[in-house]
Amino acid sequence: MFNKILDALTQDSSILKNADFTKCQGKELFCRYVGNHFPCERITSVSSDPIQKLLAFGFNDGKIFVGRNEFCILEHEESVHPIVRLVFEEGHGRIAAINNQNTIYIWNLNHENIKTRTIVKSDYQKSIAQKGILHIISNQSNILEAAIPNLSKWLFVSFKDSIRLLNVQNGIWSSASFQYYNESDILIQMFNPSDPSLLLFVHANGFIGILDIRKSKLHCSTIVDKRAQVACWHPSGDYIALGCEDGEIIIYKSSSLKVYAKITAEERMSAFKGETVIEFSNMKWAKSTMNTTIIIISGGCSKDFDKGIQILQFQKDNFKDITQLQYIDVSFKIIMLKC
Repeated sequence: MFNKILDALTQDSSILKNADFTKCQGKELFCRYVGNHFPCERITSVSSDPIQKLLAFGFNDGKIFVGRNEFCILEHEESVHPIVRLVFEEGHGRIAAINNQNTIYIWNLNHENIKTRTIVKSDYQKSIAQKGILHIISNQSNILEAAIPNLSKWLFVSFKDSIRLLNVQNGIWSSASFQYYNESDILIQMFNPSDPSLLLFVHANGFIGILDIRKSKLHCSTIVDKRAQVACWHPSGDYIALGCEDGEIIIYKSSSLKVYAKITAEERMSAFKGETVIEFSNMKWAKSTMNTTIIIISGGCSKDFDKGIQILQFQKDNFKDITQLQYIDVSFKIIMLKC
């Protein structure tokens, strides 16, 4: 089950074409795996490296688990606060971790101490990697979003009124920055995965915009008449999916922010055998080159919000035609799925 989720997030292969998630609905093996390998602390962030096929989990106590079948623990004596964001420098063996105190930790995953120490099922405390930390950068301003574009050494960090660039190799801020002003609270900020100079932001008042950082102007905008809870970019950067408080998913074309398709809460409910499906925890577009595109939604039904992953599968570029809609009860809440 665990590897199937990772494959859906990172793998561009034929495995997605015939992936049968219904065979994974039994939760016993998955829960045993989680129980043997993970501490009791709450997971607060998740990220993946599609090149090295790695998953990273950030925990409420400041620890980070990185790996696939076995995990290495990244821990620093100063890192005792919840890890709210994890960002891989894909394929280069570095990961940036941001805690809720707006401190950025940059780890070198190629460090010998990290590579040779993996979790022992019976006693993971002996596997803690205390070396390999490259840089620690503290910030007084609240960090809203962070991303590293492909083949780049720069971590794009967005604050309430500006965007700054941090070199992940030397831990030094660039002198370049982009300043802007927000008239209302921002609910969501997300960089375009294929072009981080484009920043999606969703305001509490329903205003949605895409900011072009290079041109220092608004690329396009629209208004939504309902409150958004989550959002995600398509890996190509061509589409944006918005999860709203009434359970509806709205898909926009990113070039114009015109509505391309809608998936109602009733359509999502068909996979939950009549139970009400409203709340979103997070949403992630899986990477696939096959004829289908998968959206993974973590969260669950109103009776037990801590359970389940919902998978919506569509015909390629035809989000109005849902070909598969499934629900996996894994009794395990993933709070954030981010690349």
